[in-house]
Parts: sequence; structure tokens; C-alpha cells
Amino acid sequence: MMSLKKAILAGNSFSAIGTLDRKNRASPETENVFDDTFWENLSVVINALDNVNARLYIDQRCLYFQKPLLESGTLGAKCNTQMVIPHLTENYGASRDPPERETPMCIVQSFPHNIDHCLTWASSEFEGLFEKTPAEVNTYLSSPSDYISAMKNSGDAQARDNLERVLKCLDRDKWDSFEDCITWARFKYGYVIFIFLVVDLSITSVSF
Repeated sequence: MMSLKKAILAGNSFSAIGTLDRKNRASPETENVFDDTFWENLSVVINALDNVNARLYIDQRCLYFQKPLLESGTLGAKCNTQMVIPHLTENYGASRDPPERETPMCIVQSFPHNIDHCLTWASSEFEGLFEKTPAEVNTYLSSPSDYISAMKNSGDAQARDNLERVLKCLDRDKWDSFEDCITWARFKYGYVIFIFLVVDLSITSVSF
């Protein structure tokens, strides 16, 4: 669904840009969608993929159709780019990245779709709910002024996340009854449906 959101944003920002979003994974199984005509009509390919296998596949297709490729990726605050120009530079697959040790967090947080993803997500959620959040709350309660001062001096994204956890636990997300929990769960369910457009269909007419 990220392709749809990016297409909408691009259309809103640059009215002269024509956009076409695809919800299918680029892989050998979808070459009926991303066929020869699709690739031949491209001028350049810009990657924003989250795993090595997908990068290698796109790299091979760009090689086959002789399309320039801007390969890019992120890992936390780190990033990398590589410009691949046919007959001029080496391709992405010519020098392998080290094997991936962990599941990409963008998959885990958004669309965990196999047992490893689900286990990683559950472990992360458990640690956040029962270890990190209580520790942050206890630190705040022991000395509120010192805690707030430390967060202000830090001023980074992690400090903001810590403050959000404390706020949720102490004020914003208090549930005093079973009915309150039902209301919260219904809100979360509706939010997920709204954000990820589950009523939308892929090109193969499969509900997202």
C-alpha cells in the first residue's frame, strides 16, 4: 500500500507527474504483471527495497533490459546508494551485501507475513510493554523534574518515544473497566482498516 500512498502524495505535490501504483510484489511470480512492456517503457529504476533478494531480482531485470538503476536502502540512521549504469558501472549483484541477520523492521511493524516476522513482532511488543515502558515510568515517577530535564537535553527521536510511552501509561491510555478495553480495541481495529485500506483489491483481485 505504500505505492498507493506515494502516488497520491506525488500527484498532490506535482500535478504534471503521472503516477501508476502497483500493489504486487516484484518477483518471478509476478512477471505477468511486470512484463516486457512494463520494463521497456521505463527510463530509469529507483529502488527503495527492504531485503537483499528483492534487490538482486530488480538488479537482474535492469541488467536484462539495460535500464539504469539507483539502488538505495536504509537501516536506522544509516543509508546507502549505488548508481548502476549499463555498460559503465558494475551492477548491484556484482558485490554481495552480507547476509541479513534480522528481519527488516518496516516489514515487522507493518505487514509481518510469516512465523519469523510474527515472533519478532511479538517479542518486540512484549519487551516494550512489560520492560521498557515500566522502566521509563518508574524513572519518571522517582524524579519527574530530572527526567523531563534529561529528555529535553537529549532532544532526539528516542527521547520522544520514551515520553510517548510514559504519557500513554500514566494518562492517555487508562482503561478502568472491561468496557473501556472493548472501546479501545474497536478504535484500534478501525484505525488499522482506515490506514491500510483493507477493502482495496490488488491487480489479481485479492483483498489486501
